[in-house]
Amino acid sequence: MTSSTHGNTHRSSTKRKRGREEQPPLEKPKGAAPSIVVVGLGGAGRSGVQRMLEYRPVPGVNNVCVNTDVKSLARMNGAEAI
Repeated sequence: MTSSTHGNTHRSSTKRKRGREEQPPLEKPKGAAPSIVVVGLGGAGRSGVQRMLEYRPVPGVNNVCVNTDVKSLARMNGAEAI
């Protein structure tokens, strides 16, 4: 008795992303530091960013809060408010 693949197709080991050819990885410019941005969305996100800034601030990290509640954003200290 022979084995059947039941409609499964075998693909070659070279992967392509849905018809697009693989691109070479982006290179970081020499001397460029990594950029880290923490984004808090909504009330809980704002609270999380605020706690990180109060209890354990990380130097070099940009903090951003996004909320439709202007009063909540007005209480934000140390982060960019959007």
